Amino acid sequence: MTPFIFEQILVEKIWGGSWLKSLNPNCYYEKVGEAIILGDENNCKNKNIIWNKKTKLELFNSHSSPIMVKLLDAKQDLSVQVHPLRGENVKTEAWYVIEAEEGAQIIYGLKGNFEDFKKALKENGDVEPFLNKVNVYTGDFVYLPSGTVHALGRGIKVLEIQQNSNITYRLHDYGRGREIHIREGIKSIDKKINYNTPHIIRNVKRHNFNLGTYMVKGYFRDYIYPGYGLNKQYAIVVSLENTVRYSIGNNKFNHPPYTAALLPQIPEICKAEGNGQFVMFLIEKMEQSSQGVGVG
Repeated sequence: MTPFIFEQILVEKIWGGSWLKSLNPNCYYEKVGEAIILGDENNCKNKNIIWNKKTKLELFNSHSSPIMVKLLDAKQDLSVQVHPLRGENVKTEAWYVIEAEEGAQIIYGLKGNFEDFKKALKENGDVEPFLNKVNVYTGDFVYLPSGTVHALGRGIKVLEIQQNSNITYRLHDYGRGREIHIREGIKSIDKKINYNTPHIIRNVKRHNFNLGTYMVKGYFRDYIYPGYGLNKQYAIVVSLENTVRYSIGNNKFNHPPYTAALLPQIPEICKAEGNGQFVMFLIEKMEQSSQGVGVG
C-alpha cells in the first residue's frame, strides 16, 4: 500500500493568524487558527480514498481514525481548557513548537491552592493567578495528558497530534464572552498532573519519544520497516519545511511540506529522505473517542 498524502482543511478561529492562510492562497478566511492535516472522512481530504468501513479498517484498524493531526497558529491566546479525565472521550495531546516568538508562553497546569482555584472559577472567573505559565521556544516538544489544564499562548505555531475527540471544557476565555464549563471542567482536572513539573523536552533535534514519536532536524535518510498495520500499528509522517521523498521498491513519491502522509501496512522497506524538519508518529490502535462539541 502506498503513502496517502492529505490536503489541509482550514478552520477559522477568533485567535487565528495569517500563517496558515499564506500557505493556501485561495483561502477566504480572515483568521485561520487550524489546518487539519490528518483525520477521517469528516475532516480529511484525499482524492484517492473512498471512505467506507473496509477502507477505515485497512487504514486505521478501527472504524475511524483514532488520532487527528493539526497545524495551529495562535495570533492571540487560546482559551484555558481541559479534556475529560476518564471514559471514551479522553484526549491526550502533544505539541511540537514550530515557531515561538520571544517571550511566548503556554499554560501548563496549576499553581496555588486547588480549593481556592475552584472557588475563583465558580464565583468570579478570576483564575489567572492560579494558572502555571511556562515559556516555550522553537523546537520544544510538549506532552499534555488528558486532564491537564492548558492553553496555547499568543505568538506560537505548533504541530499538534491528539486523540480524535472533540470534547473540550473551557475554564477561562479572557472576557471573550464564550461559554465556560465550570462543573464539567472541575471534574476533569487531574490534580496530580497539574501540580507536577510540565512534561516539556527542549530544543529537540533528533529524539525518540515515549509517544512513539520520532523527530529529526536537518538532513535525514531514514527507513520505515514492514509490518505497520499488521500489528495494529501504522506510521504518520509530517514534513515541516521541505519536500520528503519516499522510495518503496521501484516506486517513488514526493511529500510536500506542511502536510501529513499516512503509511499503513507497508509491505517492504520504505526509505524517506529530505532536508528540514521531519516528524514521524508510530501509532498503535487507540480507543476511539466519540465526537462532541469542539471549542478552541
